Formats: sequence, C-alpha cells, structure tokens
Amino acid sequence: MRALASKLALFLVLLLSGCGTIRDRADLSPADRDRAEALARYSQGLILEEFSGDADGALRQYAKAAELDPAELPLLLRVAIGHLVRKEHDEALRVLRTAEREHPESAQLHLLYGLTYQALKRTASAERAYRRVIRLDPAEPDGYVRLASLLLGTDRPGRALAAVDEGLRAAPEPFELLRFLESLGRLFLLNHQYDEAIGCFERLHERDGENPTLQDLLARCYALTGRRGPAIEVLLKAAAQRPQDALVLYSLGELYEEDGRLDQAIEYFTRASRTPPPRAAPYLRLAHLYMRREPAKASATLAEALQQFPEDPLLYTYLGLMDSQAGRYAEAVRAFEKAERYAAAAQPRADLVPLFYYWFGAACERSGDPARGEQLLARCLELHPETHEALNYLAYLWAEKGVNLDRALEYIARALKLEPDEGAYVDTLGWIHFRNGQFEEALKELRRAHALLPDDPTVADHLGDALRELRQGGEAVTFWKRSLRLDPANDGVAEKLRRMGVDVEALRREAGPKRPAPDAGR
Repeated sequence: MRALASKLALFLVLLLSGCGTIRDRADLSPADRDRAEALARYSQGLILEEFSGDADGALRQYAKAAELDPAELPLLLRVAIGHLVRKEHDEALRVLRTAEREHPESAQLHLLYGLTYQALKRTASAERAYRRVIRLDPAEPDGYVRLASLLLGTDRPGRALAAVDEGLRAAPEPFELLRFLESLGRLFLLNHQYDEAIGCFERLHERDGENPTLQDLLARCYALTGRRGPAIEVLLKAAAQRPQDALVLYSLGELYEEDGRLDQAIEYFTRASRTPPPRAAPYLRLAHLYMRREPAKASATLAEALQQFPEDPLLYTYLGLMDSQAGRYAEAVRAFEKAERYAAAAQPRADLVPLFYYWFGAACERSGDPARGEQLLARCLELHPETHEALNYLAYLWAEKGVNLDRALEYIARALKLEPDEGAYVDTLGWIHFRNGQFEEALKELRRAHALLPDDPTVADHLGDALRELRQGGEAVTFWKRSLRLDPANDGVAEKLRRMGVDVEALRREAGPKRPAPDAGR
C-alpha cells in the first residue's frame, strides 16, 4: 500500500497548496483521471473509516476506487477484507478473483482466500490456500499459524503440530509461531489433553530452556501424566536457576514424596519453608512426612509454623489430627476449636477442609463428650452430605448405643453406596442388624466384613457375637480368640473367652505385647 499512500500524500499536498481538484486538471489523461479519482475515493474512505466510524460508507468508497484502479493490489485486498468482515463471503471471493488475475503470486491474497474459505467451512479449499501461502512466502509465519489453526479445528492436532514444526524450520523470525505454540499448549492443558500439551511445551523448551514459565508448564504436564522423572529433571534445572523460588522447591518436594523418595521430599520442603515470603504449606507437608518417622519432629515443625502463622486454621487442623492420632483427644478438641475460631475471624472467612467437622466430632466423642461429637458430625453432613466417613461414624455410634437404628441403617446404606467395599462400613451394617436382633442378616454381613478386613479385631469380635446368638459357640470362640490375639488389651473379649473356659492369659502371652483397641469410628 506504500505506493498508494505516497499518491495520497501527494494528492493532499496538491489540495492544501490550492491547486484545486485533480480531476479538474485538463492536462490529465483518462487513465490519470481514473487514478486521481481512485485516490480521492480512497482518501474519502479513510476519512469515513478513521474519523467518522462509517465502515459501510468507507467500503463503498474503497470498492469504487478499486473499480477505477484495479491494478492496485492493497486496495483490492482492503475491499475483500471489508466484505469478509461483513460476512459477505461471495463478494469477498469475487474481489479476490479479480485481484488474482493481476497478482496470482501474492501470498497476502491467498491468505485472504484461506480465511474466506475457512469462514465458509470449506476446509479443503482453505488448506490449499494456506499451503500456497507457505510456498509463496516460506519465511513468513502467518501461513503456518493459519494452517495449524485450521487443522486444529478439524481435530488433527498431530498435523497441526507438523505445520508448526515446518514453520519453525523455515521462518527466520518465528515469534508469532512460538506465541501460537504456547497458546496451543495452554489450550491443550485446559482441555486435559496433556500429551498434546507436552508436545507443545517440549518444542518451546528446546528453544528457550531457561524460560521460567515454560519450565513450570512442562513440569506440570509431566506431573499430571505421572511422568515424575522428567518433571523432577525440569524442576531441578529450574531450582538451579532460581534457588529462591519457593514454588519450584515445593513442587519438587511434592514430586519426590509421590515418588517415595522421602529424604529428598523433606529436603525440598525444608528449603521451601526457609525461602521468603513465608508460607504455611511446606511446614504442613514436613509435619505430615515426619509423622511417619519422627512424631516429635512433626510436633516441633508445627510449633515452628505456628510461631510464624499463629492464626492459621489449617495448621491448627493438622495439629488436631496429630493429637487425635496420638490419642490426645482433649488436646485435639482444643486445636480444632482454635481452627474453627480463626477460620471464622479471617477476612474473608477461611474455608475449613471438608472433613474438618468429622475429625472435630470424632475427637469430641472420644474425649468423653458424645453429644457434642454427634452435633459436629451432623454439621459435617449438613455441609458435605456425601462424607461417607461421618455417615459411618454416626451409624456405628447409634448401633453401639442401640438408638436411632432405622436412621443408622439409612446412613450406612448411603455410606456403602459411596464406598461399597469398605470393610468397616460393612461391619457397621452387620452390627446394626445385630442390634436389631436380625442375627442371620448380621452374620451374613459380618462374614463379608471379615473377608474384607481379616485382621480387624472389632470385626472378629462382632462375628463371634453373631455366631453365639445363632448357637454356634465353637466357631464364636475361634473368632473371639482371633480378636484377642489382634488386640490383647480388649478386656471385653477376654471376659467372653473366660466364660467359655479359655485360658486368656496364656492367649495374651501368645499374642505378644498389648495393642490399643481401635477407635469406635474407624
């Protein structure tokens, strides 16, 4: 368009110098007069488009100018674009065919052909047009980008990436291709097409391996597809470049933990916890890992975290869980109370984890406050009705007390619908039947529970009780003995065996050190 623009500049100079309208000049040839009028029409179109916002009027002026000067390719293309924008596809094709007669080797013209055919959903024609653009101007990224976009729309990501690869080899300045490739990778990631996303980000990473955004995206995709090794490799390189990037260090800790390499996980979570700005999450992961190995270190880690984050609800939640696991239920209740209080006081209010009121209620019940425990478990189900752990816990508590048995049956049915092969839940169902006096049904469910949990002392005890009620005392003793061997501290089972003439102390010596009985709402 530079030739036409220079003509327009000359035309404006003539107007401003007082020479009158060009078309009034008697010494102009007919061809010159047509070009002069074309220039005037073009300038009028610019004024309408740029200053008046009259796109339709501008298009009419451009179209008339193109009729007067059909050799001016940029003008014809501008008219074609105008029709294309208005979805006047047939008119756009007519103008492009006119332009093609004079300019058959114009890459820009064939690019517009491709756009028009693509708008008409004539995919094969659009693909041919874009491939011609590439042949005519292989160094220009536009053709490759358009072709890749077209192929992507036809659900052919492999061919789309092949078009990008071709462009990356041919274009000396492939910035647009690289930007398209990153957008494409993010689109694949958003649509959970992780392998395709990896293909995009690997290509980008090969060209710019130190780009932090690309490192993070590629590692994330590797991790999402279970390829922890490559993810760790990328993030180790990132950590070497950015040793103070807490997110990279934390992500490495997560990957090492998932990979079972706990020493490395502890190393990177520790580094993340020491990297500003301070965050609570690395401390939580460290405490979780230490709980498996060194409970004292877990407590010390949480204590250190609480010094920095004294009002963090999640830290107090985990502290409550640690205390519950250690059997310190009163301390657990106090920790859960603080978590609830600080969550309510936060601005905006902090969300508690879905199982919070289940854990809180269980701690209350086990610390000797069953009424409050039931209220909190009910609160859990009010907020999260599908919490099968809370459904089972309440159902089991009611079965133990012999109350609300119909409701207990409803709750355990809901829990088993969510987790049909959970042995503890099957045991609860059997125990509800037992408390209802339905001993045959109880025996059936308790045998199934024992098959699922053969080393659970409570299941073996319940199974013995059901067998006794059905006058199968010999087999009942077998299961009570099994229960006591698994949990020598259970005095209730010991008393049943004594009544049957069993030497309980000998059995306990045979079983070895005493183990604490499992919690009621296991």
